[in-house]
Amino acid sequence: MECRYLENVGVEWIVENADLQETDICTVERLGLQGNIRQKISSFAPSSLVSFLSLCHLDLSRNNISSLDGLQFCKSLESLNVYYNNISSISELERLAKNSLLQEIDIRLNPVSVMSTEYRLLLVHSLPLLNMLDKTPVTERDRRLAIQYHTTDQAALLTNYRGEGVQASDVRYEHVPQSPTTTTTPAAPPSPSPMLVPRPPLTVLQPKQDAYDAFTTHGAFTPNPRQISTPATPTRDSVLEENRELRERYEEYKEKYNIAVSDRIAKESYVRLQEDYYKSLKKGEELSEKCENSEAQIQQLKDQIASLTTESSTLKQELLVRKQVAETEKELKVICRELQETIQSDRERHSEELKSSREQCQDMAREFTDAIKTIREAHNEEIERIRMVHQSELKESDGNFVKLQKLVDISNIIGELK
Repeated sequence: MECRYLENVGVEWIVENADLQETDICTVERLGLQGNIRQKISSFAPSSLVSFLSLCHLDLSRNNISSLDGLQFCKSLESLNVYYNNISSISELERLAKNSLLQEIDIRLNPVSVMSTEYRLLLVHSLPLLNMLDKTPVTERDRRLAIQYHTTDQAALLTNYRGEGVQASDVRYEHVPQSPTTTTTPAAPPSPSPMLVPRPPLTVLQPKQDAYDAFTTHGAFTPNPRQISTPATPTRDSVLEENRELRERYEEYKEKYNIAVSDRIAKESYVRLQEDYYKSLKKGEELSEKCENSEAQIQQLKDQIASLTTESSTLKQELLVRKQVAETEKELKVICRELQETIQSDRERHSEELKSSREQCQDMAREFTDAIKTIREAHNEEIERIRMVHQSELKESDGNFVKLQKLVDISNIIGELK
């Protein structure tokens, strides 16, 4: 049997295959769309999961999914199972950062989980509530390594995480402006470009070593812009909280930079962090202005949800009416079938009766014909007898007439003689 790969799967297909015809999809909390040997899902339509507002558990295991586009609409999602699919790009996993309530993810037997282990650090860092990944609990060590991976040299952290040595190809280069001043930085191997300076390698970090030890030991810190990101649905409180956290981080980083102020790379990182901090403050002010109109947008969304709920109830009533009509049609079909059977039986019975009546009529006609023939023969015999009687009477009358004529002649002769 050939397996069918379904692309651009819509909400109608989901409702039909998940037996949700009589359920309001806005209230569905669990949804299982596992693949099988007959058919597998390759991709979803852009708006197929928009209406699943209460969805908490989604099972897409054993399919052929290569993109997680569309899951960003499931804001209430807590558990996601994409076991044994075709996700090969780590950029697809970055989409899950918008599902901030995710607590459990299973991404085993995907190309991205087989070829790389960096996806685990990415998911642990981007999802703060994640406590189970690939059927393995997320530990504090995983969270520390994820934080260090996004704040320090990635090559050494991967050495600690994978237990492998650092290759020369794993060293990252960053752009540093040329300066005529000399520093005490140790000699480094030739870089691919005169404007790119390789970072000094880090030693293997112990599980209990934090980001501050890594910084004070090596004097290198490069913040990831993804750390300073705005929430998917910003509010005034979240912006103020983010600004407070940024201010605390800024003071912490400032103290750390004062310790390594003699290092040129640390100075540049400090300047970049200041720029990012002021940019984030400016962005926070812009977001604060935008949040003033968020209440009206939320009210519009509530009105849309109410209208959609009304439409769904109307559609549900229409479905019930259609179901009743379908049942009535089935009953009418049964009645018509019974009437046809009755008519057919009556027709057969009438045809048999007609056949017997025709035979009786033929017998009566035959008897009547025989009776008429008998009567005709008797009538002919009577006519023949009457004719013969008449002939004999006629002969007698002729003889009497002759005798009478003779008597008349005799009387005439007697009269003449007198």
